[in-house]
Amino acid sequence: MHQLSILVVVVALALSTGCDKKSGGASGGGSGGKSALLTKLDALAVEACACKDMACADAVTAKVTTLGQDNQDFDKSELPALQATQAKMDECMAKLNPVIVAYLAIADDACKCTDKACAEKVAGRFATWTADFKKAGTKLRGNDANVAMKAGKTAGECLTKHGVAIPQ
Repeated sequence: MHQLSILVVVVALALSTGCDKKSGGASGGGSGGKSALLTKLDALAVEACACKDMACADAVTAKVTTLGQDNQDFDKSELPALQATQAKMDECMAKLNPVIVAYLAIADDACKCTDKACAEKVAGRFATWTADFKKAGTKLRGNDANVAMKAGKTAGECLTKHGVAIPQ
C-alpha cells in the first residue's frame, strides 16, 4: 500500500505555494526553542530510527500522518527543520524495506566505480533491479520512493562521469 504522510504533503504544499511568512498559528518556534510540532516530529524520528521491521515503520508513519493532520496550520518558518527531520525518518524507515536496501547497495556501488567497465556492470545491475521491481508489481511507500530517488540521482551522476548512460 502506498503511504505518504500528510506532513510531507503539507510541507510540499507550502513549498509549492511559496509560503515563506510565519503563520500566526500557535505552534511556537521562532526565537529559541522548538515548537511542539517539531518536538513531536523529532520524537517520531527517533522512534522510526529504532524500528526493526516494516510493521513498526508503518505504525510510525500513521502517527506522522495524524500529527500532520492535526498541524496543518504550522509555522512555515519551521519548514526546513521539519523537512530535515522527515528526511532523517525517511532514511531510517527505507532501510527496513529489502527492495530499497538492494537499490541503495547498487547505488553505493555505482559511486565506488573508478572506471567505465565497473560503471557499465553496475548499470546492468540497475537494469536488472528495475526489471525485477516492475515484474513484482511492488509499490513503494512515499518515504521509500524519496530515498530511492535521492540515491538514484547520486548514482546517475557517478555513472555519467564514467560515460555510462543512466539506466531507464
